[in-house]
Amino acid sequence: MELIKIFLTKLIKDSAFDDKVFRRNLLKNYLQIIFLDFIYSNRKYSQLIFYGGSSLAHCYNMPRFSEDLDFVDLKKEIEIPKLAKDLEMYFKKNTDLEVKAVSQKFRTYLKFPLLRELGLAGKSESDLLFLKIEIFNEFDFCADYKIETIPLFKFNRTVLVKT
Repeated sequence: MELIKIFLTKLIKDSAFDDKVFRRNLLKNYLQIIFLDFIYSNRKYSQLIFYGGSSLAHCYNMPRFSEDLDFVDLKKEIEIPKLAKDLEMYFKKNTDLEVKAVSQKFRTYLKFPLLRELGLAGKSESDLLFLKIEIFNEFDFCADYKIETIPLFKFNRTVLVKT
């Protein structure tokens, strides 16, 4: 089992900024990489095409932070509720993080109850750190673009991302 909370605690401690929002975004950035590692290590999901603001930040080092992870399912095979269950199972079996996945039409929210434990939320604030994943299959706008595989080397992980 991977002890992610220890790494998250260190990430916060080593941060040069004391701002809660900045530190929450550091955690989201790290959890996005864990999510991408899950997606591109899983045969069922590895054909998804990563695009949008998070793709620009992670794959092309654009200086931006995007809240959500956007994908295109060109094969139109991904079932969002199944992805949510697979993610919950992955985090339960492989990490020390508790997560609840909630599905809607074309998106899944991952809710991590850990902000208070990490000192990033007070009693009157939400304990949940959210990741939003959107998977579109109703349009093929990227069919005209070259799809490439980009290696990411972040947080001691190597992930081959299709973008």
